[in-house]
Amino acid sequence: MRLPVLQINTKAIQNNYKQIVREFHCSQVFPVIKNDAYGLGGIEISKALSNSGCTSVFVGDPEEGIKLKTNNTAIKNIFVLNVFSREEMYTLLDYSLIPVVSDWERLVDCNQFCSKYNKKIDIALQFNIGLNRLGLDESLIDNIKQFSSFNISFIMAHLSNSFIPDDPHNYEQLQKFKKIMQRFKRNRGSLVSSYGLALSKEYMFDIVRPGLLLTGCVLPHLLSRFSKIVPVIKLVSQIVGIRDIEPGDGIGYGQTIPIEQKKKIAIIAGGFGNGLTSLLSDKGVCVNVAGFRAKLIGYVAMELCFVDVTDIPSTYCFVGQDVEIIAG
Repeated sequence: MRLPVLQINTKAIQNNYKQIVREFHCSQVFPVIKNDAYGLGGIEISKALSNSGCTSVFVGDPEEGIKLKTNNTAIKNIFVLNVFSREEMYTLLDYSLIPVVSDWERLVDCNQFCSKYNKKIDIALQFNIGLNRLGLDESLIDNIKQFSSFNISFIMAHLSNSFIPDDPHNYEQLQKFKKIMQRFKRNRGSLVSSYGLALSKEYMFDIVRPGLLLTGCVLPHLLSRFSKIVPVIKLVSQIVGIRDIEPGDGIGYGQTIPIEQKKKIAIIAGGFGNGLTSLLSDKGVCVNVAGFRAKLIGYVAMELCFVDVTDIPSTYCFVGQDVEIIAG
């Protein structure tokens, strides 16, 4: 049995990156490829990006940074987003990784480390402006400005509601970020990530941080704004069986779909054991069979699921036919 295969189009990644660079030419584009580039393969995605001229990215932790540094020398600036330990300071320095500092304790550690070893390293500072996740408080700015043992590469923050362009929280948080930026004269700023790119130019500052958007994931209400962003992945499986179901019969575990008229059902390789969640059971989700839409029906099992192919001609619907579960 052929299991579902995830196909990743690196040319589509390059297209999306170039589209963002072209549209937001007033800002530098530093892609976020944390969590192994959202599961698509951090090294491969980074190489596609560097082949398109990208030299600066964000990763999730020092381990990801080391892996990237040793496998893609074309990426010159690797910013580490998540909280790091005091011990990891040595790792960051050894591999020339740039920490994004988001709490006071780590900032003190950076200062002490630089002072002790007479080294001046680059860091980025992340402030909290309303997301209330990671981020320094504005009240610490006077204390931060007393430190002179490191270089502040840029100041960044994260909007909480950027995926809703007309949400008033966006403007409120923009004003908070502007106030912080005014306290750090001549420093670069970075406020928006993926969906924040749908906001006005006022939000863009010097650096933008697209992540999920690069993978082609666009929320339905933002499709018109990101019309040139293309899908990056396809999840492809195949038909492993076809069965005629008579009226009165059911389908799969729980017999959840009562059949009132004769149907033709295709059995597809793939289920929750392959990442196709059982939460999709009986939700009206469609797959692509040779260009025809076919509804996923019944319970999604561990390695099999069902689609209704009653209206698809047998010429296009047979055992071995490819099925796009996620279409690119």
